[in-house]
This record gives sequence, C-alpha cells and structure tokens, in this order.
Amino acid sequence: QNLLKTIFDYTIFRKYRKTIINGFWLSENLGIECCPYCNRNHTSSHQTFYQNIKNESQEEYVFPEFDHFYPKEKNPVLALSFYNLIPSCNICNSHFKNGRDPEKVFHPYKQVGHNHFSFKGFPNDVSTLYGAGKDITLGFEYNCDVETETEIKKSIDFFGIKDSYEKC
Repeated sequence: QNLLKTIFDYTIFRKYRKTIINGFWLSENLGIECCPYCNRNHTSSHQTFYQNIKNESQEEYVFPEFDHFYPKEKNPVLALSFYNLIPSCNICNSHFKNGRDPEKVFHPYKQVGHNHFSFKGFPNDVSTLYGAGKDITLGFEYNCDVETETEIKKSIDFFGIKDSYEKC
C-alpha cells in the first residue's frame, strides 16, 4: 500500500529530484512553452540560480503547474498519467479549472490538423484600427470536424478566452 501511495503521490512528482522522473523532467521533455489553455502565459522549465536569505547562490529548478485534466480527486489512478497532466499557467489551473471536470472541453494533447481554428479581431473604433486603442471584438474561424469545433467552443467559454483576449 505504501508503494502504491508513493507511485501515485503527486507531491513527490512536484519536487525536483535528479534521480527520478518528475514534473521538471516531464515539462522539459514535452517542450510546451506556453499554456495550452489560454496561450498567454509561459509554462517553460529551466534551471536557475538566485541569492538565498544567507546571500548564497542557490540552485532552483522551475517548472509549470500541471493541470489534472480529469480531476485527481475523482480519478486518483490518473493522478500521474502522462495524458492527464497538462503543463499550464497558474491562472488557468488554479483559477479557471480549479479541479472542475472538463465537460467535453478540448484536450490539449488531442491530435488535430494544422490551423484547426484561428482568431479574428475586429476593431470597434478608429483608434483601435491604427493601434492606439484596445476596443476589439474577437471572433473565431474553425477548420476542423464538428466534434473538435464543439470542444474548442466549450474551452473558449470554460477558460474565458474571448473576454480575456478582448480586454488585453
């Protein structure tokens, strides 16, 4: 039983250890540099050094949060499944998703064709047209099957993508 607890222990996975597969290793090997949910925030992994409280150089391994696409509370066996761990930003993982079931949203590892959807921005005033304003209406164009389009639309709503992008 303790061995199984260790195997499925997400807190151990989150700690950097040079001898075991962990979150840093997974993130580094996936090479996903930007949150696949919002496409706005970094999810990169890197080794860094900083001055600690004793003014000594200290090594740190930085890597993103991992969203449990299917919540680990309801699906504990999937807690460390590669396909269930999505490198994501803190905003999407802790504020938007926060353990909620995905309810048929788009899974970031799903294989789809190139350019399965694209953003379309429409300026609402002249100042936005020449870059001085920020008043746009965001639209989307889909180039995928109906099931994938439905999942993408649900993801846009689930993560508040349209509102977030229009405000930026």
